[in-house]
Amino acid sequence: SLPMKSVNGALLGDIGREIGSAIVTEQKRVIQLAARGEIDEDTSSVDAYSRGLHFITSFNTAIIKVTSRPPWNPSRDEDRTSDAMKTLKYFDPPAQSDSVRMPIWAVGDLNTLGAIKTAYISLRWALDSANSENAQRCRVSLLHSGFYTSDFASRFDQIVSGQKEDVSKQLLELVDDMKKFIDSGDEQVLSDEENPHGHVFLTMASLNVGQSALLVNGRIIPSNLIGGLSDVDLAVSSEIAVSYSILESANISVKEISSDDFWKIASVVSTLSSSCGPIAPTEPLMKSKVIDGYRGNPLILNLVDNSSVLPGSLEVLSLIDPAGSTAPMVLNILQVLRDDLGANITLILLPRLGSPDVPEVFSELALSGRPKFDKNGQLGYGASALFTRIPQDRILTLSITPPRAWLVSAAYAPVDTDNIVMQNISADLSMVHVEYSLDGFLVEGSCIDWTKRAHATGLQLELSLASPHNATKSETTVMSNVGHYQLKAPTPGKYELQITPGIGRDVYVVDFFADAMGRKIDAHSNESVALYVNSLAGALRTNLYVKRKEGEENTLLRDPKAKKKTKKTEDNRVHVFSIASGHLYERFLKIMMLSASKKTTRRMKFWLLGNYLSPNFKLMLPLFSKDHGFDFEFISYRWPSWLNEQTEKQRIIWAHKILFLDVLFPHNLSRVIFVDSDQVVRSDLAELYDMDLKGAPYGYVPFCDSRKEVEGFRFWKGGFWANHLGPSRKYHISALYVVDLERFRETSAGDNLRILYDGLSRDKNSLSNLDQDLPNFAQPGQPNLPGIPIHSLPQEWLWCESWCDDGSKATAKTIDLCNNPMTKEPKLESAKRIIPEWTALDEEASKSTQKAYYELSGTVASSKNAKKEEKKVDEKVEHDEL
Repeated sequence: SLPMKSVNGALLGDIGREIGSAIVTEQKRVIQLAARGEIDEDTSSVDAYSRGLHFITSFNTAIIKVTSRPPWNPSRDEDRTSDAMKTLKYFDPPAQSDSVRMPIWAVGDLNTLGAIKTAYISLRWALDSANSENAQRCRVSLLHSGFYTSDFASRFDQIVSGQKEDVSKQLLELVDDMKKFIDSGDEQVLSDEENPHGHVFLTMASLNVGQSALLVNGRIIPSNLIGGLSDVDLAVSSEIAVSYSILESANISVKEISSDDFWKIASVVSTLSSSCGPIAPTEPLMKSKVIDGYRGNPLILNLVDNSSVLPGSLEVLSLIDPAGSTAPMVLNILQVLRDDLGANITLILLPRLGSPDVPEVFSELALSGRPKFDKNGQLGYGASALFTRIPQDRILTLSITPPRAWLVSAAYAPVDTDNIVMQNISADLSMVHVEYSLDGFLVEGSCIDWTKRAHATGLQLELSLASPHNATKSETTVMSNVGHYQLKAPTPGKYELQITPGIGRDVYVVDFFADAMGRKIDAHSNESVALYVNSLAGALRTNLYVKRKEGEENTLLRDPKAKKKTKKTEDNRVHVFSIASGHLYERFLKIMMLSASKKTTRRMKFWLLGNYLSPNFKLMLPLFSKDHGFDFEFISYRWPSWLNEQTEKQRIIWAHKILFLDVLFPHNLSRVIFVDSDQVVRSDLAELYDMDLKGAPYGYVPFCDSRKEVEGFRFWKGGFWANHLGPSRKYHISALYVVDLERFRETSAGDNLRILYDGLSRDKNSLSNLDQDLPNFAQPGQPNLPGIPIHSLPQEWLWCESWCDDGSKATAKTIDLCNNPMTKEPKLESAKRIIPEWTALDEEASKSTQKAYYELSGTVASSKNAKKEEKKVDEKVEHDEL
């Protein structure tokens, strides 16, 4: 990375954008110091700064980044946290004056080693630095987030509540005992007494069970960043500098604030300034006459005529960057406040310095206020988003970002939402109208092995409506990654969350369940507990606690070195997984399914990622599959909130090919073959399905080496990849692979891939071919890597013209339409040229599609219009390979 830059001691980020502004700002500060007589010709301005509260004496990039983010805002959770906050006890290091104190909270389960280390470091700092100005401006408390009481937490509360003259001495004894415990590595003797506020503290700090953190004035610093006393001191120094500066800029006197209110006010004002950009320090932003200083400024807009505002109307002040990504959302909210609540809106535009980037994303917030009715008295559409003035000649993709708890899909779309070109829209359509439907609610959280105080990795769970007549259920496997589980509740109601019958019930019993509000629900049997989805908020940030049966030590995972025999699924079908997005790739997908069904000797079932398929495709597929004798099922998985997320649609699709294989499919499915949607199958996939993978969790085909004219494009033969793979390992293509799901789960391959991905993906230059690079990178042979073996499948199982010579085509068992790095030939043209049977398969699939549309006429667009739209998209648009 580039070296840090500074102007007069102030650290800068992007020098090109910030240096001009920083010079002007620092000149003003120097003039102010000189006017007050604090510097002269012989005095350094940096020396003068070092004597103030806004100066830090050490630097740690990770901590500085954390302390520059908005803190936890108490106003969001006051109803839920107020009772718990009243129970806190504080240690106040002795001070020479009654200055306002900033809270430092060590949050975590103080029955676990990590949380005890965080508590030890924070108390040790407060005791060892008692004479420092930083410590005298702070107060320390331990927030125990475990469900059962902790001896260390109880002792702390008793000490700080006792005689003041004995506090420091007794705390020294406490931290010495903490140090002895940390050094010994022993386990805490657990109490049977419940801790009533534990889960409140956990959710307040946005932590999962087993995690700990230090909250400095409400700002959350993960415990892994706190390695010693100097890190605490830096976090405190940085927070004092930030909080005091922000309060001063808002013209709020620190002397007039109590210690109980200081962090609350600082948090709210800090959140405001972080959201809105820089605020002129001379403006009294928190006072009623905040607007007075801006009168006459062309960047201030009043969205309601003041003469029409009634006394007592809602007054709203909004400060936004007009070119920022959140501006459209804020404007939508303001519009609802104005139109439905009669609010008087004052909008201050605070554009960033420099030229704003041309927006690549156009966003609108679908927010509805009061109900609206048409001229016939019928209830109109609810929440909707209208896009106007968008580019007419660019290829646009329409997508929706719903609330975390909502599982949403397109319900009506007369055009290809992956490839909208407004100037090519049919004259029959006055506008492009797309509807989305709410398909269900997300139930997710962490599953905790309460006996081991660890995540219940590998435990299989299922969710079903609490009704004897309900056979629908959602299944998942608990990840080792934060113990994450994710299930789907199709409707609101009472559900049974239970351990799936099998080895899980042999090892565990359900203890209790805790919802996001910290409410504890005891299990009504050893296998299940009641769970309620009673609002549109779903059931997020939940925790399921299970206990081991006496004497059980099984990990639910087999020995990774153990060999196992391949077995067929109980129904003897061949199962294939595939992904398609956009009308062109849906056309390819139909051809792939048709060719595979014709060549495979056993009945087939296709598992299709439903998130990106069009409504018309989903409607016609039952009839299409009936015509060609195969089964299908739509699957989906919501991106976990803790995993570094992709933002580009293509890369999200790539990620679903590899990151969630252990949780996408039912527990009783033992194998699946992934086949790219643009392939044509020429052989019996049952042969590949039953192939012995020699103990590996998956098998891939190595890239061809036979076409010599593209040798210069074989990136894996030089540079990083040649060094990483060495002479013994191959680079494999991700267009076709077979997964032994049982072996994949037993060896925690999914967990290891996610851990590896989470680290690599934070580098934008890493994983350029995500679904392909990740499994190849994870192969055994490198230190500090999980070592997930790949079984190399025979070369004939995947042929593509880009990499394989013409002589090997005759024995090809599948043909893939790989992008050609030399010719960039469109895929439709290459399909017709390379694969002799492709045209006949396309015509057969088209006739089946027309038949299905005819039978469904009146439900979806007519077959004529659907075919016309599909043909237009195919001619106009070419995608990059999925």
